[in-house]
Amino acid sequence: MIKIVAIVGPTGSGKSALAVRLAKQFKGEVVSADSRQIYRGLKIGSGAITKKEMQKVPHFLLGFLKPSTALSAEQFRKLADKNINAISRRSKLPFLVGGTGFYLKAVMENTRFPEVKPNKKLRQKLSRQTSAELFQLLKKLNPQRARTIDRHNPRRLIRALEIASSQTPQSHSLSDEKSRTEYNCLVLGINPEKAELKKKIERRFHGWLKQGFLEEVRRLKKIKLSQTRFKELGLHYWYAYLYLTKRISYEEFCRESISSIWHYAKRQLTWFKRENIIWVKDYRQAKTLVRRFLSS
Repeated sequence: MIKIVAIVGPTGSGKSALAVRLAKQFKGEVVSADSRQIYRGLKIGSGAITKKEMQKVPHFLLGFLKPSTALSAEQFRKLADKNINAISRRSKLPFLVGGTGFYLKAVMENTRFPEVKPNKKLRQKLSRQTSAELFQLLKKLNPQRARTIDRHNPRRLIRALEIASSQTPQSHSLSDEKSRTEYNCLVLGINPEKAELKKKIERRFHGWLKQGFLEEVRRLKKIKLSQTRFKELGLHYWYAYLYLTKRISYEEFCRESISSIWHYAKRQLTWFKRENIIWVKDYRQAKTLVRRFLSS
C-alpha cells in the first residue's frame, strides 16, 4: 500500500510552502489537487506556486489543461493515481496538496463517480438558471451531493444535476461507488485564525495585481473564453472581466474580488471540517507527524 501525505486547507493558508518544506525533508514530490491551478494561463489568479517557490521539488498536474476544458473529479482521480504511482516507483514520498475537496476525496478514498455522458439539451436549459436556483433543484434531487458541492459553481451544479437526472441505475442511487483504497493517507490541514487568513487573502490579492493579474485576464479574453467560464474559474476572474469591459469600477473589482475569495475560503473550511483531518499549527508539528506516519 502506497503511503501519501495530503496537505489541505483554504486558499491562502500556506499549503504549498509547507508541502515544499516537508517534501525536501522527506524526499517527496507534489501532486497538486487544485481545480484552478490545472489550467494554463491561470498562474496568478489561481495562486499557483512558482518555480522559485518549488525549490526544485517536482510538482505535477499544474497548468496542463486549456482553460475552456472542464475536468471531472473522476478524470482528476485517474491522472493523480498515475502520478502518485510513478512517484512511488521512484522511491519518493507522494504529497497531495490542494484545496479542492472533491478532488482530494476522489483520490484519498478511491471514490468512483457515475459515468454519465453530457446532455446538451439539459445543460442549455439549466444554464439559464442562477446558481441559487440550481442549488435548490439539486437539494431536491440529491440532498447528499448538495451537502458537499460548491453551491456557487454553476458548472459543478449543472454536472451534478445532469448525473442526478440520468436514468442509469448507477446515477439513480445517487451514491458514490467506493472500492478498497490503494493508499494509506496522512491528512494534515492548515487552518489559520480567521482574522489572519482574511488579511493574508487581501495582501495576496494586491500582490496578484502587482504581478499582472489583470493582464492574465486580458489574455483569457483574447482566446474568447465565455462569460460563463470566467465565472466558473473563480468570481475574482469574473469581476476582473467586468472591470476590463467597463461594467464596474476598479474599486468595485477589488472589493468584490477580495470578498469572493474570502467566501470561497470559508466554504473550503466548512467542507474540510467534515473530514478526518489532523490540523497542524506549524512545520515542526507537521514534520513530527509525518515522521511517525512513515515509521509506523
